[in-house]
Amino acid sequence: MLYDGQMFTKHHHDPVGRFNLNGKKDNSRLVRISPDGQRITWHKAGMNPDTYCDSIDLNSVVAINPGFTTLVFKQTGNRAKEPCCFSIIAKERSLDLECANEATARKWIEGLRALLKYGNILTPSELRQADERLKQEIRQEEERRQLALRKHEKDRNKLKAARERAHRTMHNPNS
Repeated sequence: MLYDGQMFTKHHHDPVGRFNLNGKKDNSRLVRISPDGQRITWHKAGMNPDTYCDSIDLNSVVAINPGFTTLVFKQTGNRAKEPCCFSIIAKERSLDLECANEATARKWIEGLRALLKYGNILTPSELRQADERLKQEIRQEEERRQLALRKHEKDRNKLKAARERAHRTMHNPNS
């Protein structure tokens, strides 16, 4: 998951509005861990995945904070999306990211925190194995969510049918 990358919306401080040219603002970024496991990199969608726009050295990261904890998020964030957001705080900068859903944000926060804690202890292959386990957990969580949604929809349809039968029986007792 961390090495393959994920699409995020990147928030940034832009008091002059120089990045919002004619209302065309694409802040989508593919964020991932560099192959050597030493940097968090990001680039615009569609760019060559072997190149990156910018990066943060993992050794300079001091915190991974969920929600709106930076000035950038407080200025640009949508409160309804706060559970889907997190910030990577480094010594000289921050990277403020918004995920598509809360579960993905949670897994990235957990994964990055684990990488920071154990990155110097584990070998790159062990880190990749841990990353694969995280991806599997996300897939399983999504499958459970989809199953719960299908069950909820099925129960809703049963309840609707029961109400319709009761309504018909009340208004037409002879049938």
